[in-house]
Order: sequence, then structure tokens, then C-alpha cells
Amino acid sequence: MAMLLSAAHSPTWKQPKKHAKCCNIEKKIQTESYTEEETCMNINTATVRCSMAIGVGFSQLGEFFAALDMPFKKVANKEMEKAAKAEATLARECGDVDKEYFLLVTVVADCTWVKDPTRISTAAIVGYRTKNVLHLEVRNKYCAICDRKHRESNIPLHKCYKNWTGASTPMEADGTVVGFTKSVPLHAIKYARLIGDGDSSIHKKRIESLPYGPDFLFEKIECRNQILPNNTNGLRELSLNKNTGTVQQRSKIRQNILRLRSGITKSIQHRKPEGLPRNVSCEQLRKDILNCPYRVFGNHTHRSERGYFCNGPKPEESNEGPAIKETGIFTEIQSALNRVAHYTNCLIEDVDNNCVEQFNYLVAKTIGEKHINFSMSQSFQVMS
Repeated sequence: MAMLLSAAHSPTWKQPKKHAKCCNIEKKIQTESYTEEETCMNINTATVRCSMAIGVGFSQLGEFFAALDMPFKKVANKEMEKAAKAEATLARECGDVDKEYFLLVTVVADCTWVKDPTRISTAAIVGYRTKNVLHLEVRNKYCAICDRKHRESNIPLHKCYKNWTGASTPMEADGTVVGFTKSVPLHAIKYARLIGDGDSSIHKKRIESLPYGPDFLFEKIECRNQILPNNTNGLRELSLNKNTGTVQQRSKIRQNILRLRSGITKSIQHRKPEGLPRNVSCEQLRKDILNCPYRVFGNHTHRSERGYFCNGPKPEESNEGPAIKETGIFTEIQSALNRVAHYTNCLIEDVDNNCVEQFNYLVAKTIGEKHINFSMSQSFQVMS
């Protein structure tokens, strides 16, 4: 979002005329005359000095300009073009080029909604290396003025921002699919790797769209922020299940949930920089993940083989493995960790979607942190 608002603070920004939108009427007003004497302060200097005088900074001034609906769309498009060129340069330096000589870029994609999640959504595609926005799509399936047709006969001419008529669920997938299909004509790059959450239905639609033809399939990398919390939640639910194990065993699991997660993260940090072939690193990481419950419950028989984060049994520590296996709760723990081990090809990359989540946070903050319904008008379009 800072990228979309930064133009307002540039000393070279000039906007001699702007549109004041009120009640669907557009009027041009003069904000600065270029025939005035040189001693007259221009609008850029006046804005900066005013913000300093009242004690606000960059963020507050940016929100003020966003609320004014100042025309930043052209500036945003230029900034996204610059971001795409920067990503292309880094891809060229790394040698990420396909057989058609298109540069291959890794991106992060996600979607956010306004207060009413069935009306407006925005999908952002962010470059993983530069952390800058490459593409932004807004889907709006509601227009307050068009909705008045059911009650009134005379509807005034207006600019309708409604651009979606289907169900709300595919809105997120459609936004990212459009971003993929436009990457070649707009930036001459291909999004070869996508980092995102675990929504399989949305990813399926991205694949079915074939944005780069049937001979090119991009790789999906699951975000670790989706995989690890899901495992933690599964173990927490297991520790609360009164039909599994004894009270002491469930308490032991509850006390060591963070240790189990820490064992996974430490394994990732150890395996990633080893420099081994990817399939070998994934297999070693899978064994490390499945060995975590043995170590937590006092069984250190595999310490010599995978003991980089295990210093052996602690004082007065007993091996509770056989007792836990008898009750069947150990099988449930292994089942939960098997679901994590299934994503070792993603975990070995050790990547997350924090950059696009931060962007979505700024979008939500600008539109009232989802406490205000902006889907009644074009206010949400200030980001597009």
C-alpha cells in the first residue's frame, strides 16, 4: 500500500487539476495556478509543511490522500511495472529462463475481503524477491445504484464498478488467474513458482486456466505459516480428546506441543543449507519430523543418527514410548505428523506469504479494518 500512496509525497508530484466526486457529479477544480508569482508556495511544499505543523507523518498523510480518492492508479501501474522489471533482472541474474527465453519469477499470492465477504475481494500478486506488488485485481459483484432498479424507475447515469456476476467463491481464484495471464503481455515474465495458502480448489482453477499453455505448469509451494499451525491445532485437539489415551498422556502432549513444532523448524533450518539434492533433503527432513515424538517422549534411540538438536535424555527423564503406544495415542500423533511430512518438498524451501499478508493488512487498515462496509460505493477501488 505504501507503493500506491508514495506518489503523494514525492517532491516532483504535480496535479494541477483533480476531480471532486460528489453525488455522482464530477467537477474539475483548480488546485494550483502556474501563473502565480514564484513567492507563492506550491501545493507539494504546502502539504509537507502542513503535515509537519499538525504533527502527522507519512502514514497519516497517506491515509488522508487515500480517503480523498486521489488518482493514484497510473502511479500504481508504473510502480508495478518497475517492480516487474526488478524481478526480471533478479531472475536473469539467477539464470531462471525457460526454453522460450521468458524469465521465470517466484510470486506470492493471496486475497482479502471487505466487511461483507460476498461482495468485494481483491487479489494481490507480490514478487518474492523484491516484496513489491506486481499485480492487483478487484472483484466487485455489487453496485448500490444499480440495485435501486428494483425500487426506482429513474436511475441516474453513473460509473458502475460492478465487474463480477458469478458466485463469490471463485472471485479469489479469478483475480490471481487474470494476474497470471497478464504477466507475459504486460511484463514479459512468467510466474513459475507460486507461494500461497493451502486452498486446493483455488489452485486447481489456476492450473486448469493454463495461463502459459499446456506445456508449462507452474509449481505451487505451500506456505509454512499454513502447514505448521494446522499441525499445532491438530495436536491441541488430540490433547483435548478424552477418548484417547490417559489424562497424564494428554497432558504430556499439551505441554510439548511447542517442542514438537520447534523440532520441525529446527530440522528445516538444519536441512535447508546442507546443499544436498532436493529429494535427499526432503527424505531426511521427513525422517526428522517423524522422529520428533520419540524424542519428546523419552526415546532417544535415534539420537546418534539424527541428534543435531537432541543432547540425549534429560535428568530423571523416563521413556514413556511403550506406554503411549499401548493406548493408541502415539498412532494419532504419528498420523498428525505424517500430514506435515507430506509437505516436506514445500517445508524444505522454508518460505512464507508474509509479504502479501502485510499488504492485505494495509488494505484492510485503509478500508476501515473491515469494520466499515465500503462495498456500497467505489471506495474500495482506491487500491486498484
